[in-house]
Amino acid sequence: MKRIALLSVLLLLVLMPATAMSTTNITMPILIKDETGSAVAGAKVMVYDSTGAKVAEGTTNSTGYVVLSIPNETVTFWAELASGKYLLNTTDMTTVNTTEVTYIPLDASAMYRASINANATGITAKIRTNLNTKVEVQVDCNSTVYGKESLNITFPSSKVVMPFVELKLVEIKVDATSYTNKTSVTVDLSSANRVVTAGYTKYYTFTWTWETYVIIAFIGLLFVMLLMAMVRGARAIGIRPRKYVSINSA
Repeated sequence: MKRIALLSVLLLLVLMPATAMSTTNITMPILIKDETGSAVAGAKVMVYDSTGAKVAEGTTNSTGYVVLSIPNETVTFWAELASGKYLLNTTDMTTVNTTEVTYIPLDASAMYRASINANATGITAKIRTNLNTKVEVQVDCNSTVYGKESLNITFPSSKVVMPFVELKLVEIKVDATSYTNKTSVTVDLSSANRVVTAGYTKYYTFTWTWETYVIIAFIGLLFVMLLMAMVRGARAIGIRPRKYVSINSA
């Protein structure tokens, strides 16, 4: 009996730290509003924890609410309001008094916006929050992100848009300030709206892509077909290779 009791105590001591360190989730409604202050129905809402992992996801109902289970730690909310419009907010859930707060309001009309643009199509930007640096999301350029915090925005240094054509990043402008030799900038949305524009220059270069292989194979096929047509044409008009006879002198 003493051995069983001792083993039980040891097992309890082993399990206690893991239990104490576990994160308790909070189940709470979230209200999403757009830049006009209107509730957004059908908005996709995601929650990321402090490690950058997506831990919850849902879609708002007709009144703009969605109920999610949220870790009791610093989390980042990411909501897709509409096509090209997003809302981002980092919240320390340990400071939320759930006895007084009945829902979490995420209102774009009470936030500043970052307009993320590029002078070329097909460019995407990566956004990382400075309050939760493990969280990184990706948006197409010519999008708008609403928030209250500082965001790090990264653009691709280059992009192959078609065979033999490549775009290279030469400049990033934040409002009227220009940055060169950089692929990322930090913008502060705590006090003002921001306009971020990535400037790309087109270069003609040889790049090995699947399109390049297709073009080379197509050109090779055309060349073979042309040679075959020339041979057939020569035979059709009676051209034959000459025959030479060797004459040995006596």
